[in-house]
Amino acid sequence: MKFSPVTVDPVQQSCSDCTVRRLSVCALLDTDEIRQIELLTRHVRFAPCETVYAQEDIATSFYSVLEGVLRLYKLLPDGRRQIVGFALTGDFLGLSTAGQHGFSADAVNAVTVCQFNRAAFARFSEQKPNLLRRLNELTAFELNQARDHMVLLGRRSAEEKLATFLVGWRDRLARIGELSAIVSLPMSRQDIADFLATFRKYLPQADLARDRVEFFYAGLRPLVSDGSKDSYNVSRRSELVDHGKEGTLDGLFSALGGKWTTSRHLAEKITDTLVARLGRKARPCATATTPLPGGRFERFEAMLKGYQKTWPGISALHNMAHMLGARLPLALKGAHLTDLAALGASGDTPAQIAFAMGEEMALTLEDVVMRRTAIGQFGKPAPDVLARIAAQMTAQLGWSEERKAQEIASLDPIYRTAA
Repeated sequence: MKFSPVTVDPVQQSCSDCTVRRLSVCALLDTDEIRQIELLTRHVRFAPCETVYAQEDIATSFYSVLEGVLRLYKLLPDGRRQIVGFALTGDFLGLSTAGQHGFSADAVNAVTVCQFNRAAFARFSEQKPNLLRRLNELTAFELNQARDHMVLLGRRSAEEKLATFLVGWRDRLARIGELSAIVSLPMSRQDIADFLATFRKYLPQADLARDRVEFFYAGLRPLVSDGSKDSYNVSRRSELVDHGKEGTLDGLFSALGGKWTTSRHLAEKITDTLVARLGRKARPCATATTPLPGGRFERFEAMLKGYQKTWPGISALHNMAHMLGARLPLALKGAHLTDLAALGASGDTPAQIAFAMGEEMALTLEDVVMRRTAIGQFGKPAPDVLARIAAQMTAQLGWSEERKAQEIASLDPIYRTAA
């Protein structure tokens, strides 16, 4: 943030000759109204990194961007910066219900704004329904952007966040007539990273960056030792560590140990601990009495015998029953014999692949191989197995050949080992 003397344009262009008027707050004003509003305005220029207005400043002006890009951000109590957006030509800034600016605005590159005195603009707009309608349009556009950004942060991977940002930025440039073969990005990489909140979103105290990640667990679990050499019993132990009590990172918890058969109990313990830590009220946990999907049966052996009697001669039936439980009939519905042939050492079948896509919303090859089935738990699947699964998903999900190749390649990093 850099404050500098305001540079006012001494040869201000007439509002009637404004080249960006169609994008601005003045877009719907008639000729007489344009002459009137021109008396309320002045053009102000800002050099890169200069502050147009600062967070919590008294809001005395509105600003319509004529040229350049502005960085909009909030400073958090601990001094960190969170970028909330970028303003382009035609954007209208300074709206506030509290009388203070809720965030800061800095120039990314050379910026020119049309500045309106807040009180004079408010009086002028009272009798100008076209101006009020345009303000509503700009506010609705900004609200939609905010909603899209919330979805972006909450539901997409880092790669998807970046791709979505770039596509959205391209669309905004196209909207103001500045689209070209090469998309201009005047902001820095750090600006984009702050905006996307890719790093430090959940644990800012850690100041985590990619070059500081030394290893991660993939297929192996950290066990909680009790001093014995009995790995079977040790594998059932679990522990929830509150790092705040250790005087390190307050708010960080590590869940260690556990296994498939005890993970629900560990999940209940984690949830109860975090709810209590946050001071929230919650309904009593029903984990202990709520069956998993496909778990509504008394004894597995009895259920399996019933399946074998109904569908005799299917060698994959035992493995499929282990994986799907009471949902097995759904996977067998409409299946052919070729759909029940095992795909590699795990014993999983094409029928399970189809079930994962149709009933469990599996949309990626990684999801099918690593989570919906056990295919990926016996080492990297053979190329012909991956090709067969990818071909099945391509047929059901409508992938292109390029997408199919990308899905297969996405599994390589999972099985890559460090030297």
